[in-house]
Amino acid sequence: MKLIPVPESWRRVLPQFVEVEENPEHFPEYRDILKALELTPLNEVKVVILGREPYIQKGMSNGLAFGVNKGIPRPPALRNIMKELESDLGIEVDPTATTLTGWAKQGVLLLNMALTVEQGRSGGHDDRWNVFTKTVFQGVVDHRHGVVFMLWGGQAASFAPMIHYGHLPPLITAHPSQQAGGAFFGCKHFSQANQLLKKIGREPIDWSKIDAEG
Repeated sequence: MKLIPVPESWRRVLPQFVEVEENPEHFPEYRDILKALELTPLNEVKVVILGREPYIQKGMSNGLAFGVNKGIPRPPALRNIMKELESDLGIEVDPTATTLTGWAKQGVLLLNMALTVEQGRSGGHDDRWNVFTKTVFQGVVDHRHGVVFMLWGGQAASFAPMIHYGHLPPLITAHPSQQAGGAFFGCKHFSQANQLLKKIGREPIDWSKIDAEG
């Protein structure tokens, strides 16, 4: 087992360390398990996008919901997200952009409900992370105001009752997976999120900045 330090800004709602099992068949690599929290401090969260779990293929997951490591072809869900982004905002995005680190560094918390997964096996680590993930989500609800919650798919939508008034209305639609991609298209969540942020005087997200520089 290995102890991973929780980023300082999140320690007001989480323990100082998280214990994880070091296993070459568990993804992502242990140093990336808390990357979503590292790149998006609690006091900078403006948007939450809730994913299901890391990708189950070796070398893909980078610790951010829907993001993949540089140089990895976009999986179906990420391809659909990029299609909707281009359609919604009328822009062309870099076809090689995959990490979503550029979003994370602007205050988009890309949180998976399970932070680890077993190779080739979906859902195997759900119980390990259920309490932790809900604590992170509740921490945002309780300690930040005016956050846009983008909930894609039934499992993500199940978190909606945790969002109390004082926050912006959650944006809920189908999951962007290959199976549900058709229902995801046309949701216009990217433009809606920015409209909501501007309405309360917050800087909108530059969704075209998908990968952070450096």
